This record gives sequence, C-alpha cells and structure tokens, in this order.
Amino acid sequence: MNVSPEGTPHARAATSKISSILVTGDGLLADSLADAFLRGGATVQRAAAQPVGACAAAVDLVVEASRSAASERARALHRLEHQAPASVPIVAVSTIDPIAALAGGLHERGRLIGLALAAAPGPARFAEIVRGESSPDAIDSLRTLLAHSGIDSIEVSDATGFHAPGLARAFANEGLALLGEGIPAATIERAAHEAGFAAGPLALMDAMSLEEADRLLHDAADGHGHDHGHDHGHGHGHGHDHRHGHDHGHGHGHGHGHDHSHGHGHDHSHAHGHGHCCEEHGHHHAPGHEHHDAHHEAAPPHGMTEEAVYVLEKMAHGFGRLGREAGRGFYDYEDGEEPELWSGLKVFERRRAAVPAEDLRDRLLYAQAVASLRCLASGVIASADDANRSSILGVGFPQALGGTLAFVERIGQAAFDARARELAGRYGERFTPPELPTGLGGRAPATEK
Repeated sequence: MNVSPEGTPHARAATSKISSILVTGDGLLADSLADAFLRGGATVQRAAAQPVGACAAAVDLVVEASRSAASERARALHRLEHQAPASVPIVAVSTIDPIAALAGGLHERGRLIGLALAAAPGPARFAEIVRGESSPDAIDSLRTLLAHSGIDSIEVSDATGFHAPGLARAFANEGLALLGEGIPAATIERAAHEAGFAAGPLALMDAMSLEEADRLLHDAADGHGHDHGHDHGHGHGHGHDHRHGHDHGHGHGHGHGHDHSHGHGHDHSHAHGHGHCCEEHGHHHAPGHEHHDAHHEAAPPHGMTEEAVYVLEKMAHGFGRLGREAGRGFYDYEDGEEPELWSGLKVFERRRAAVPAEDLRDRLLYAQAVASLRCLASGVIASADDANRSSILGVGFPQALGGTLAFVERIGQAAFDARARELAGRYGERFTPPELPTGLGGRAPATEK
C-alpha cells in the first residue's frame, strides 16, 4: 500500500490561478520545486541569483528558495518585493528559519507566504504552508498549485523548524549521534529501513546538506552566547584532545576547548567551552555502557549531542564531504549509479559503544515521535491527523505505523511515555516527552493499493 499524495482532493480539482512561476535560488530544494511545478503544467523560469530584473515582471508567483543565512535571505526578499509587481505573491521556502525572520525587511509582509519543506531524497511530495499575514485567497492559490504539482500540504504555525523539517533534523541528528558512538553506518541505515523508514538518517542528512547543518549549528551556538573560538579560515588543527588510544583529530580550526579524556574504563570528564548551563559534567560508565553518555543538563540550542557534533564537523571540515548536492557526503554519488556509503566512515567505528538493537531502532522512531509531540503541544501543528500526514509524506516515517502520533497511540501512551523516559535516562534529555494529551492518535493518511 502506498500513501496517496492527494490529501486535498478539493484543491486538486480546482483550477490553479498560478500558471507562471519564477524560482530563485540554486540547489536541490529549488530544483525539486521547479520540477514539481513543471509536472503540474506551470511555466517555470529559474534565476540562480539576484537581481531577477524583467523575469519577475511577467509571472504570477515568485518563489525564493535559496539556502543562504536568514539575514541574507531577508535582504534578497526585500529586493524581490521591489522587482516584482505588487500583485505578485512571494513565497519564501524554509527548512528551519521562521518566516517572520525572513519578512522583517518587507514593506508589505502580507505578500509573503512561508513554505516549509524537509529536504529528502527523491521528488518533493509534501509541504507545510506557514500561517502568517497572507490572505486566505493567496494561501488557497498556493495550496491549489501544490496539489496540481503532486505536493500535499497542511498549514502550520510559524516556528523554528516547523514540523516536518524539525522531524527530519531530529532523525538525522540521531543518526549522527549513533555514528559518533561507533555504530557502523551500514547498521544505522539498515535499522532505519528495517523499521520502515523511507530513507536512513545519514541519507537524509546528505539530502539536507552537511554544509547547511554546520552553518545552523554555529548560528545556534553563536546566538546563545557560545564562544566556540571557531576559525573558519580552517587552519586545520582542532583543539580537541581525545585520548582513546587512537587519533580522533578533527582536522579543522574549530577550537571548542574540549578536553575529552576517554580511558577504557569509561570515566568521561568533559570540560566544555560552550557556555552551556553546566560548564563541566562527569559521566562514569561501567564497561557495559549501560548509560551511553546521557547528558542530563539542558539540551544545547542546536539539539545535537556531542557525538553528533563531532561527526558533523569531522565530515564537513575534516573530510570536506558536504552532502548529496556536493556529490559526496555519507554516501558517494555517481551519475547513473545507486549511492553507496562512503568507506571512510569506518573511522567513526573506533569507539564502538554497545547499543542494543532495540535501542537503535527506538532511538530513530522516538526521535521523530517526541519531536512531533512537542510540535503538537506548542501549537506548531494543529492536529494529530496533520502530524501523521506530515511525518509520512514529508519525512518518510514508517507508513505501516500510521504516522508519528498514530505510533504513540498504537503503543499506548503510558507505555510510550515509559519507554521515552527510559531512552532519556540512557541517551539524553532529548527523548523526554511533553505531557501527553488523551486520544491524540488521529487518522493515518489516506492510502491506495
């Protein structure tokens, strides 16, 4: 059974008012949207960079889909506002930045419609329209365009990460954490596929771009007063001292000031220069790794474990492997060939923490489910039905489980809460669920045989 992308049949039956579209920005996300619009019968113009000049004067919609920093995108949207006719709506595509942060420089904020997408292998299938100051008519026209292009959609509130992109990042970050703990990459990806995910977390991180993830990591840290001492001139001499009996040199100039003394008795004393709530914390683990580096202080602003940060920085700066768009990330990408995991990932297996198979599987499942519960609790997403559609169509959560919140209901809320807290005790507070509402399961997305 396959999930039907036609979750909004009334929209697909309607006639789109948008027939000519300008897509600005380069990269896989812009390409994926442009291809979808073409399949839907629209005329699409592409502009990799600004200014767009006459291109913007003869279209019904302008889509800004670059991966630049939020401040740069806000300036680009300000220019687009002046270059496109006043009657033309502007869509800002985001994978994490709140739309309000991008709209700050606009004179007519109501012209801007936010569109949140989770980058994923394969064509765009799902998007989240961000509720803001746009008119209902403009939102309806965009929803109709998306439906004609084979893209299902829901509405979400404006918040960092939205729903589907936030779930994708939580899932990918968990894959990085597992890899940093020494679990072989092939084992991680296989566990994801056996659980029913459409793609493994490392493949998903490649699709999202390690370069972007690294920028977001440092933006988050800098925005929270963290002084990493990063030298992005890449002098290639990392300030980490990892005494494992083997070399964990990062190979880039990010002086975090970590002193990781990892003896084989697993007495971990981490002195951080990050400026987190707890400047120093010690973990004392028996050789059986019952605790697995659980960090009980407040979660860092970027939501990544120390092991995940290590993998990301080693890949992005030490190895220069930036993801699918760059042709090399966790996977090698060759034209006309199936992507294959990069053989160099074996460097991360030196540590080899003992993570039971059921914990590996559940860490991937619960990473998304807990993130989805938080979105529901905070009002980012309106209903369990929307969460289930978004998680399956937007992120590739196992369809057989019915979606993230149907999964919680299937297990039973008490059992889910107990297991999530067990994972939090072993692996970190990111697994601690919010208070669970009653009857949250909702319906799974419509299916067709």
